[in-house]
Amino acid sequence: MSAENDDDLTPETQDIWNQNAAFWDSIIGDAGNEFHRTIVEPATLKLLAPQAGETVFEIACGNGAFARTMAQFGVQVVASDFSANLLERARARTRAHTIEYVLIDATRQDQLLTLGDQRFDAAVCNMALMDMPTIDPLFSALKRLLKPHGRFVFSVQHPCFNSNGATKTVELADRNGELVTVYAVKVSRYLTPWSERGIGIVGQPTPHYLFHRPLSMLFNAGFQAGFVVDGIAEPTDTREPNEGTWWAWANYRETPPVLVVRMRLSSGVS
Repeated sequence: MSAENDDDLTPETQDIWNQNAAFWDSIIGDAGNEFHRTIVEPATLKLLAPQAGETVFEIACGNGAFARTMAQFGVQVVASDFSANLLERARARTRAHTIEYVLIDATRQDQLLTLGDQRFDAAVCNMALMDMPTIDPLFSALKRLLKPHGRFVFSVQHPCFNSNGATKTVELADRNGELVTVYAVKVSRYLTPWSERGIGIVGQPTPHYLFHRPLSMLFNAGFQAGFVVDGIAEPTDTREPNEGTWWAWANYRETPPVLVVRMRLSSGVS
């Protein structure tokens, strides 16, 4: 199935995330799970560089873990999600900070634009673009929501290495007379966009849709809306390797599971 023009999957996708909300909230917790804290969050914060007094818009905030982190920097956070169940849990966990949570479908430009023109210094979307049936409406809306030269930082499963088109492999190799374990990723599908069900966290009640887009499609959505790229990170898992859990990303030191990108509105964009 194509990964674009899948707007008809939005209602089903929304229903799936409402079903998974309680489970994901229990795993993510107040401050994110270990994968988020060690891989996603540090790289995202470095590129976003939130400053006290700024107003930042978060898209697909889930249970609000990253919104609460940003609030600690003195940022005014407006956090959105299209899952009412996730927002309910985000509000319940947000006790020490003032965060505005809003129910918005990020595939609907009209809903996004209700937030106001040039309201935000920055926007951020953590590990969610690959869960959206279409991303063009979001980029088009951000062109108006952000202040001139405003920045947008997003993190996604790395399209090259961490998708349903990639398979983890473990092999035994002879290196200079020593037998070593080699961890690698075999890519069988990349260039053609597609969508299919997948598992984000083992044990979740219902597999959710993943929408694979190659780098060219992902970046071009931003370029067409007037953004330029001025920062990229490919964080790896720095935790201790463990052969007992060979599939863990900590064993794949040369293969980043996450891509983090900073885009900025270029000068002259109306």
